Amino acid sequence: AAGITTKMKELEGRLEGVEKKVEDSSKEVKGLAKKVERVEEDIKKKDDKVDRAVKEAEYRISEEMREREARRRNIILHCVGEDRNEKSSGKERQEWDRKSCFNVFNAMGVKIEEDAVRFCRRVGERKEEPRPLVCSFWEEKDRNKVLRNARKLEGSDFEDVSVCPDLTRKQREEEADMR
Repeated sequence: AAGITTKMKELEGRLEGVEKKVEDSSKEVKGLAKKVERVEEDIKKKDDKVDRAVKEAEYRISEEMREREARRRNIILHCVGEDRNEKSSGKERQEWDRKSCFNVFNAMGVKIEEDAVRFCRRVGERKEEPRPLVCSFWEEKDRNKVLRNARKLEGSDFEDVSVCPDLTRKQREEEADMR
């Protein structure tokens, strides 16, 4: 009986040790579970950030594509004289700009029909030097014809005028990088 009692006490001591280890392990498991939850929350936040960044990038790309499409048939004429008469109405200034475009086209030797031009408008704020003049065509072939013949302005009354395609800010930056 004494041997059994000793063995029982020994087993109880071992059992208490095992229970303590199980208890410690349970605490560690709970601590790890909390850490896992925090990591999962962090991952979810980062996933949300990535999703937002992807959506923003998609939006910027689609905006860029829309803007490029809108400017596809436009050219910009730099250094074309501007109507300086303060009493001119908006309509009269638009007519002046339209005639100025056609004078430049004629100096290039390019035949552009009057109804081939969608609009002509100045961009930017009025200053001493003339503002750039945006000219938009109904068809891209007319725009390309003008751009191809722009070099013919050298030696004409409009040799100071430069003709370039209407590019988005991103396209201008890309061209500057390539240069």
